[in-house]
Amino acid sequence: MDYDEFKDELYKKWQKSLLTVCWYGAFVVLIAEIAVFFLFLFEKSISEVSILQYILVRICLPSFLNFFSVVFFSLSLKSNRYSINQKNYIASFSVFVISSVVSIFHNYFSFLLVASGLPIIMCAVFADKRLLKSFLILCLLSFAFSVYVMAFNRNIYSIVDFCVIVICALIFIIFIYGVADFIVTSQSEQIKFIYDASKKQVELIQELKIEPLTSLYNRKALTGALKSLVRKFNDGEVEPSLVVIDIDHFKHVNDQFGHANGDLVLIELANIIKKRMGGIRHSFRYGGEEFVLLFETKPLNEVVQIVDLIREDFSKKHYDFSPELIITISAGISKLCKNWDELIWFNSADSAMYSAKASGRNCIVY
Repeated sequence: MDYDEFKDELYKKWQKSLLTVCWYGAFVVLIAEIAVFFLFLFEKSISEVSILQYILVRICLPSFLNFFSVVFFSLSLKSNRYSINQKNYIASFSVFVISSVVSIFHNYFSFLLVASGLPIIMCAVFADKRLLKSFLILCLLSFAFSVYVMAFNRNIYSIVDFCVIVICALIFIIFIYGVADFIVTSQSEQIKFIYDASKKQVELIQELKIEPLTSLYNRKALTGALKSLVRKFNDGEVEPSLVVIDIDHFKHVNDQFGHANGDLVLIELANIIKKRMGGIRHSFRYGGEEFVLLFETKPLNEVVQIVDLIREDFSKKHYDFSPELIITISAGISKLCKNWDELIWFNSADSAMYSAKASGRNCIVY
């Protein structure tokens, strides 16, 4: 996973978290609007003539805007039409709508003017300065409109008090932007640090799964791979095959030419396997002179062809310690069947390999 892919995975998690926050926010704002409405009724701050108007303007319209933005945000996360960055903008916009609704429709509480700055902080988690600047502009426009509505809807403030409230709220929003800008820089550094640490951890885990002599995956890695393929098979995702390969008369090589030369034979077979398998992803050294190959979706005839090419390449190999020596392999192949676990599957391929040895070696049984 490269750095961009790593960031995208983080962004997806944060988008889901923001979606949860937005749903809670929309419901909390609705409940607060209803509570304030009944409070005003109790205090007789709303005349009977304006009750319907209040419900429409202060409850229905803002709640519609809030829930519409959250529903759109929710649907966009499930859609493939939008890129990860576009979804970051949509997530931030949903927060912007809710905070703007609070600031514009409920600024009879003057302290709610600063609600316009909430999206600036929230969108900082995406560590994108362009996104941050875009929402600073949007939030300032929302703030300006909120101030305009407040100026025409309230008459209890003197000009001086009104100006002080507006200036203080604006200063606070600018302060929020400064904090958010710092968060973006810090967040970028933290994401890079986490990625580097995660990459090193993955590399260490991979090293633990690599068999040092042949540089193929080891038996522990095979166990995990088998379980994964059995699970995918049961879910109908793959039709896997398992191949067990064993070097014929390998004990004779070790006894006559020494274990160091025996290691050279193992390395040569591993190199041929890497070449024919296109790398080590599904190639394992099971132990001793036994190797295992896994195929996720290839038809049986293609699997047989690849294993046969490995068999031919290996049988043609010559060694400096005994140029005339010909070493061969026997192989067994087994397709995974319904109701099998990884042990039954492996034993099936292993039995096929022993059948190949019983049939004269240097052949494949499937």
